[in-house]
Amino acid sequence: MKQMAERFNINAITPETEEWTCKIQVVDKGRPRDNREKMKKYQLMVLQDEEENQVECVIFNVEIMHFADLFRPFYTYLVSVAQVKESNYMYGNPLNKFTWTIDKCTIVEPIETVNPPEEPLPPPTRLNLTPFDNFEYQPEGSEFDVLAIVLNTSPSTYASNGRRIQDFIIMDDHKKPTKFTLWEEFIDHDGNKLLELLKKEYPIILAKKVARPKSSSGKTSIALIAVKLPNWFPGANLK
Repeated sequence: MKQMAERFNINAITPETEEWTCKIQVVDKGRPRDNREKMKKYQLMVLQDEEENQVECVIFNVEIMHFADLFRPFYTYLVSVAQVKESNYMYGNPLNKFTWTIDKCTIVEPIETVNPPEEPLPPPTRLNLTPFDNFEYQPEGSEFDVLAIVLNTSPSTYASNGRRIQDFIIMDDHKKPTKFTLWEEFIDHDGNKLLELLKKEYPIILAKKVARPKSSSGKTSIALIAVKLPNWFPGANLK
């Protein structure tokens, strides 16, 4: 598709900007959730441009499925004419003065499909990667990012609190292994992908916002797992 709209970075796009296109990378992507009244589903993402400006995006209801095969974590896209509005605190603290709403009128193109070809955006530098040796020193409930290779897994089972869990053995670039546990919906979404990949290879993952449980039975919070990273991602040579 020939790009006719003018190219802008995130901070130059306002509600008054017309016919714009922005080259972005997905750096955070949450699970679909219900709003407080349970009347509407929404999904939040954080997009970042080549200057590392960030903006929060929201997708609602049927549009969540419409874009289900797009906006893969740490992949690059050209996004055109999303709805741009003033930020509010309904879905958390705003990253930017504005937020974007992605709907069926928004044009989203994977960078590898555009003509002429373009290079993907470089890896983000705002990662809070934590070496495995430092896990025990993290405050209870704190969140950090983990880059690792997945070595093996065991079948899902149930914790003492009745929640489903699945344990994976992962290793960092210092060849230190540790146990990584997925809970409930993360098993169905990310755990199944890892199981398929483990049949053929040892996949590399980036798990963002991993939380040290407040107790041995506490639920580990994971906001995003990039199950198979692009080849250019730093650490892709963990193998």
